Amino acid sequence: MCRPVIFGRAGLGVDPVHNGSDDPSRPMQGDLVRSVRVGATGHNGSSAAGACALAQHTLRAVSGSDLASVAEGVYRYAVTMAWGDCDPAGIVYFPRLFEKFHEAMERWFGDALGQPYDQLILGRKLGLPSVHTEADFRSPCRFGERLCVELRVVRLGRSSLELAYRVVGPGSEAARLTGRTVCALMDLDPARPTHARAVTWPPDLRARIEAFGVTGPVSATGEPAS
Repeated sequence: MCRPVIFGRAGLGVDPVHNGSDDPSRPMQGDLVRSVRVGATGHNGSSAAGACALAQHTLRAVSGSDLASVAEGVYRYAVTMAWGDCDPAGIVYFPRLFEKFHEAMERWFGDALGQPYDQLILGRKLGLPSVHTEADFRSPCRFGERLCVELRVVRLGRSSLELAYRVVGPGSEAARLTGRTVCALMDLDPARPTHARAVTWPPDLRARIEAFGVTGPVSATGEPAS
């Protein structure tokens, strides 16, 4: 399941949003959640690993919203399937689930690695286009269901990243679907000679991903292979 958490800001712990309440202990809800932002501009391995560890510690330690959670080598992102995600029969239209994979990856960068995805794209001018994606659909996902997207790092290459996904529904740990995406780190800055080409991972980002955990191959059910 997706474990309850509140996200803090600026690496200073919890920054609660009271959602209209005067009670500071009341957790923030849904789209009012703010993500952990720590060490995003660090450029050495030790500070990057520390930022990753602090982000994960904050996510594990504080309860509140059930939007996402981080554990050893797995990031869990909760989504509720809206009517616009579904076909007329109320079954989630399959391309929408690839969107949820990408949403989970974007949130993982900020929540687990301390590198907000918008700053990666707009600030550091680095992108992660997908070069391969696939999914196996085992049972339908339906309108109104609260699903949990699990993300694991399967492989970290010189300039690539392979992620495995596993989606579970309420009341069961059985996978509704599993998926895999391979991304390439691309230079988005027209002023650099490597523009629009694959580039090596900056040391700080590589250190953060390694600190999160690289599980290696996963089984057909999307869990780490034994």
